Amino acid sequence: MTQTTTQIATTEQLVRQARELVPDLRQRAVETDQLRRLPDTTVGEIHDLGILGAMVPTQLGGTDLGSVAVFDACVELARGSASSAWVAGNWAVHGALGAMFPVEAHAELFSDKLPTIATGFSPWRGNTEPADGGAYLSGDWDFCSGVNHSDWIVVQAIGERGAIAHLVPTSEVTILDNWNTNGLRGTGSHDVHIDHIFVPQHRLLNMGDSGDGNSAGAAEYGTTTLRLPLSQVFGTGVIATVIGSSLGAIDAFTGKTADTIGGLSGVKRSSRPEVHLVLGKAASDIDAAATVVRATLREMEAALESDEGLTLEMRVRGRRNSAWAGQLAAAALSSIYEIAGARSLFRGDPLEQAYRDGIAASHHNHLSWDRLYVGYGELMMGATETDLMMV
Repeated sequence: MTQTTTQIATTEQLVRQARELVPDLRQRAVETDQLRRLPDTTVGEIHDLGILGAMVPTQLGGTDLGSVAVFDACVELARGSASSAWVAGNWAVHGALGAMFPVEAHAELFSDKLPTIATGFSPWRGNTEPADGGAYLSGDWDFCSGVNHSDWIVVQAIGERGAIAHLVPTSEVTILDNWNTNGLRGTGSHDVHIDHIFVPQHRLLNMGDSGDGNSAGAAEYGTTTLRLPLSQVFGTGVIATVIGSSLGAIDAFTGKTADTIGGLSGVKRSSRPEVHLVLGKAASDIDAAATVVRATLREMEAALESDEGLTLEMRVRGRRNSAWAGQLAAAALSSIYEIAGARSLFRGDPLEQAYRDGIAASHHNHLSWDRLYVGYGELMMGATETDLMMV
């Protein structure tokens, strides 16, 4: 590749710049909700932020800062706009996914800029048929976050060789405008339809290889990020959105309740001990959730950088930890909303939006705590990787 990175950002720079965007993101929060997609201004800010290349090898124009950098930056973004953090995190992780494809695809993906890539990973309404030099693809896919502003989309379908990811320009898909939800409305996570298009071989990726960290891109560039199993990093922006939304709820609550009088009591809400208790516990739980996620990602990266490698226990525990963190942060968010009073029922209230968005983010499959707790329990009782089907 001829593209080079002119300036290698640090994680601290990325997180600081993300934090500086929070006030403007908050000002556009209602607009984002009403549009049901990100405003163009926000899309431009995400491009300028540098998060798109944070998990992309430097040879492809990225900065390869790693998953912790994406997590920390998205936590900050979510304090201002959960939908913006969600899409930015998805694009950052999908940049790594794009780099996992065969090298021939990289000339199309990374030739002149860092791409924005949406995904549709639910394969059950898709069909792929092998053909000379590639495959024919048809079907429908849901939850394609950020697709309105994405250059490419990766959709998954089950073929003769198992689950196959297909890299397709968004100009070749039909976006179905059906994303009308209670939370994360601004993510524009519409369905897409594809009508029998040809996808060349170099734009096909065996999901088993990416799931094991053995993709063509990992072999070519050897970065730690690309060698992490996709299932371990795919939800980085997801859990960051839940945690950041919870912090945004604390910001909104403390910002508007300092001088308010509760009900008919004549007592300032900010002086009530039960409010102090809820805030103290919520802040502690959110900190704990973020600390565990960050430590888990670092542990996995360190294992790959050593001779030890990732063990099955690490992988299952990593998924369990994300689910636990999501459950803990969502509960903290709910506890804040419950003490906020009737004025936080109104649509457009910052706390009301943080609550809707954060709880919606916690519903992502990556954070299915019941299934993932069971998976870890099964491992403790001697289950094998084949038995688990969730790593």
